[in-house]
Order: sequence, then structure tokens, then C-alpha cells
Amino acid sequence: MSAYRVLLVDDSPQFLQSASSLLRSIHGVELVGTAGTLAEAVKQAERLAPDLILLDLILPDGNGIEAARQIRQNNPQASIVILSIYDMNDYREAADAVGVLDFIPKQELSETLILSWLNRSPKEKVRRRILVVDDSPTIRRMIITALKPLEADFEEASNGLEALEKMTLMSFDLVTLDINMPDMHGMEVLQFIRKVDRLKDLPVIMLTTRGDEESLQEAMSLGANRYLTKPFSPSSLLRTVEELWK
Repeated sequence: MSAYRVLLVDDSPQFLQSASSLLRSIHGVELVGTAGTLAEAVKQAERLAPDLILLDLILPDGNGIEAARQIRQNNPQASIVILSIYDMNDYREAADAVGVLDFIPKQELSETLILSWLNRSPKEKVRRRILVVDDSPTIRRMIITALKPLEADFEEASNGLEALEKMTLMSFDLVTLDINMPDMHGMEVLQFIRKVDRLKDLPVIMLTTRGDEESLQEAMSLGANRYLTKPFSPSSLLRTVEELWK
């Protein structure tokens, strides 16, 4: 299932930067373009055919309501939301007339609102994403093969630093994590995950050759959800993930 495509339109570089960062952090959402004027917004909307368009109310060459009206002529299915720092009561009737989905203050923009707008569209539910962290390409392939029945999307990392970079840029629904890796120990990666607020509830399965009780207890005390040893049973790994996702 492809990601939801979002076009962001605002003439403020600061807001473009903050809103772009928010959009890029949301799993299943792709920021496909930005624009700073009405003319650019209409052109980008026609070229990119986004699922959701976030429009600033006041633009250098017009306003968001006029932009929405013009966009509707070429892309009648797009969900359009207008954002503003101004009193919106004077504009709400005009916004409703051109089929705007919502009209909110900029400071209220959030992941929850963005997902609620996208869920009103006819697209299917976004697939879950799993990060597979192991320095062995063979083991990574085995894990992905075992979990294919879940119909998830997979990202791979060959060491702890690469895993942290991917978790900074993307959101995940589960991580399988080796312990003995170059650059950064798996236990250190786990510690980092549990210290980051948005990752504190992320399910983590430790998958390692270490079968000793001390390593098991350390991993569980640091916040691992499950601890499996290699060689692992593909069916056991699949069942473990299904249990965590219930």
C-alpha cells in the first residue's frame, strides 16, 4: 500500500520547515511537495495529485480559498485543509463553499489531525513498517522472509548507528534488534529507544546468539518486549510479532 501524499503550501519558511518535519515523521505519509504562492500551489496540485493539501490562508498572490477553488477544478478528490494565524470566522463560509475539509489555526496542526483528515479518504489502511537491525545480511533476509505473512514494509540496518538514523527519520511499528554489532551495541540502541518519548512504546524484539541469563535480564530491564535466540524458529518469530501487535 502506497503512502498518503501531502502537498504543503505556505509562504513562511519557518512554518514550512516545522510542518515539513512533522509530516516526514508520520508513518504512511509522504510530503510530495511544497509551494509558497497560489500559482505554485495550483501548478503543484495538478502535477502531483496529492491526497491532502495543507493551504495557508494568506498567500503573496492571493488566498487559500481561491487556491482551493482553482485546485478543485483539476483535482476534485483531494482533501484540502486551510491553516491560518488569523480569525477564521470571517472566512469559514467561503471555505465551506469551495469544499474545504477543515479550517484550523496553524498552531493546532498535529499528527492526530493529519491522520484523521487522511482517514476520511477512500484509501486502504497504511501498511505497518518493521526495522530489521543485524550486521548479517543473511540473518536480515531470514527475518524478513519469516515475517512476510504480515504484509508489512521492511527497512534494514546493518549496525546500531544506522538503526538510530533510520528511527530519527522514519516511524516504525516494530524493531528486531541484534546485540553484537559494529559501531554500537544493541543494548545501547535499546537504551536510546526507551529514552526518546515518541519511541518509548515501540515494540522491540532482541534477536541474538546470546543465550545467557545475564544478557536476557539486562535486555528486559532496559525495556525489550521479547528476547529470542539464534538460530530462531521462523514460526516462533512470526507468532511473537503477532502477539505484540494484538
